[in-house]
Amino acid sequence: MGRGSGKTYTLSVIGLLKLLQGENIIMCAQRYDSLRDVLMKQIRLRVKEWGLEDTVKFSKNPIRATYGDYTIFGSSYECLDGARGLDDINTILLDEVALAPLDVLDILGPCLRGPHATDPSVKGATTPRADSLWNHRFLHLVDGSRDWKIIKARTYDNRKLTRRQLQIIEAAIQTPEMRKQELEAEIMLNSDNHCLIHIEEFPSMYNPSGDTRVIAGLDMSKGGERDACGWFVRRGNEILDLKEFRGMDHDQVAQYVIKFNSHTKIDELNIDSAFSEHVYSVLKFHCPCNQVPFSSRAPEGQEIEYANMRAWMWFSLAWYVKHGLYIGFRGNQMLYDADGNLIGSDVMAHLRQQLCTVTWERDKRGRLILIDKNELRKLIHMSPDIGDAAALTCIDRYTGDDPEVNGPAAEYDKKELARYARMMG
Repeated sequence: MGRGSGKTYTLSVIGLLKLLQGENIIMCAQRYDSLRDVLMKQIRLRVKEWGLEDTVKFSKNPIRATYGDYTIFGSSYECLDGARGLDDINTILLDEVALAPLDVLDILGPCLRGPHATDPSVKGATTPRADSLWNHRFLHLVDGSRDWKIIKARTYDNRKLTRRQLQIIEAAIQTPEMRKQELEAEIMLNSDNHCLIHIEEFPSMYNPSGDTRVIAGLDMSKGGERDACGWFVRRGNEILDLKEFRGMDHDQVAQYVIKFNSHTKIDELNIDSAFSEHVYSVLKFHCPCNQVPFSSRAPEGQEIEYANMRAWMWFSLAWYVKHGLYIGFRGNQMLYDADGNLIGSDVMAHLRQQLCTVTWERDKRGRLILIDKNELRKLIHMSPDIGDAAALTCIDRYTGDDPEVNGPAAEYDKKELARYARMMG
């Protein structure tokens, strides 16, 4: 739906009608303030317009609207876990669904159960976002069928907008592509040629490769709500383990890696050099380790084309995916981590989302460089920790050479050590 076409208005009408018909509803917006100041505000306006002030009651914390025994439960994409305990929900309404995390239905779907969930449904409204994974989910390009019924509304369909208002909106949008997206509600696929990879390029099934090395990547962080430590292990085209460490200190992360290595021998572990001195000092005695500075020069022979090591690694990850690295569970089998816990599909979805969102440009010297990490956080509402960990396993591109040969990261470290040795005499 185009900007100003009445998306939130439509959802408020649907939500209130469902409530009056005796249903429980979950309504989601992108942020808490969007839920409070936009979506629920529209419901309040409908209640006033329909003269229902005496029968529909509102609460501020938590944000809810009630009609007798039935409730509209407000939630935001920032804090979906708060809705996990809800049940007896008949309808889920998602505002600006293109901004929702890919696992939103994994979290909210189980709420569609109970005696009143007789005809459960999910409805969403959004202005498209170029190359969003949700675009592909709407169109379901994998098998050529659609599992969403799409109703399209353009900005120009809103008869309440004056000609002057439309002129101002049109003048503010500079490119034809953005006009198609923002005003005509066109779902733009592959419109941004600067994406590292598009979702239709992901392998649809696992195919083995000749690379038998077990390569692990560990992206350390200083912790906090924004960042997690990312962990990714693969053997050729098969993912063996992936994890986002949250609420764990660096000692706990190191012990997890040691436990994994005890049952699956790691041939090469590449660790982001930032925040990793302690972990590296522990793990180097258990498996072959390399510290990789993301901002350092690309490997020898690649520094003319790539601005830094991080750009080289992510392009290598995209290369591996296009050449068979399967971002999924082999044979749809369940995968367990080193602690024996089932690995959830949400982590795999995060990796796919990060791969399809990371974009590149050319620096002043014409070299490939990635989108700024802070910009990426704003786009996907997460830090690309699992993507960075996966990229760390792709420093060298396997082409059938001796699998025992160390990758460029190890060669880089050897050269650096030799340089320091010469400096020290």
